[in-house]
Amino acid sequence: MNTTRRNFLRFAGLAAGAIGVSGQAALSASPAFAAPSVFPPSSGNVFYGASEAGTPSLAKYSGKNLGIDRAYYQAASWQSMVSYAAGAASRGSVPLVSIKAPADWRTMAGGSQDAWIKNIVNGLAAIAGPVCWSIHHEPENDVNGTSMTAATFKAMCGRVAGLHPAPSQSGVWFGPTLMGGKYNQISTPNTSVRQYLKDWVHPACHAGFFDGYNHWTPGGLAKWRTVPDTFDHMVNGYRDKRTGVTYQGYKQLLPGKPIVIAEYGVRYDSTGTYDAVAWMADAYTYATSQGLAGMSFFSSNQNVNDGGTAWTLDGARRDEFKKLLLRTTSVLTK
Repeated sequence: MNTTRRNFLRFAGLAAGAIGVSGQAALSASPAFAAPSVFPPSSGNVFYGASEAGTPSLAKYSGKNLGIDRAYYQAASWQSMVSYAAGAASRGSVPLVSIKAPADWRTMAGGSQDAWIKNIVNGLAAIAGPVCWSIHHEPENDVNGTSMTAATFKAMCGRVAGLHPAPSQSGVWFGPTLMGGKYNQISTPNTSVRQYLKDWVHPACHAGFFDGYNHWTPGGLAKWRTVPDTFDHMVNGYRDKRTGVTYQGYKQLLPGKPIVIAEYGVRYDSTGTYDAVAWMADAYTYATSQGLAGMSFFSSNQNVNDGGTAWTLDGARRDEFKKLLLRTTSVLTK
């Protein structure tokens, strides 16, 4: 990208951020926190952040902007999504935004909604800084009939990726946001199709995003899950001990491309049997050791679908989030 073009995009991104919907003031980025404006980050670093729907600002509490700024939108609100992403990027965050499709996946793959896709791509490409986005996050919950299947979702993603300039030119990474479906028997019945990550992931996608939770809750039936049990099947794949079948992870399906934990969560145990703070530290170490580009805690009291308590960070877990965000390996784009 030439200097003139870069300066134009930076101006456009800041202008869009000025009319963004986030309402969050930018925090000063200490030189100790600064990092090159590059995505994915260099080895051993991670963009560390959160989704904060309905909660106070973790950035304000921590005194440092979020590395990943996660947000969600309906199809008609694509302009608001672009504005939000611009505001997040102006703070040195990598926005990771998801939006519902304006039509079923088969229709989207057929090309009739290409203008909607191009509007989003062009809007995000005008932002000064890397942006990640996906259409219809956690699609496994919405499989229905013949138009909403893993195959039609995969075809839709291929269509969207094909309408993109390369991320090296646009600074925009598109990919699916899938569920950590190997273990999650609670929030969706589509367990048989969810186990085959390859059925959902189109090789043209620029990045792979996924959600993974330790679904244990006080007094509940879900077992406490270790960090590898929560994430590793999505990152590195796994071998089913019962059948001997090996399933591929994102590293096999999208080799060399960024992987981001788009949502994750763990609950506090007041009895002391389990240590959520240590689990959060272990999750961070997993991300940096596996070369993941980013991770985002779902700090929200919304969409709790497993019968447990809210995921909102408070007390010791919020303090641990602050400690992890303040690490020098938790980078910003500027």
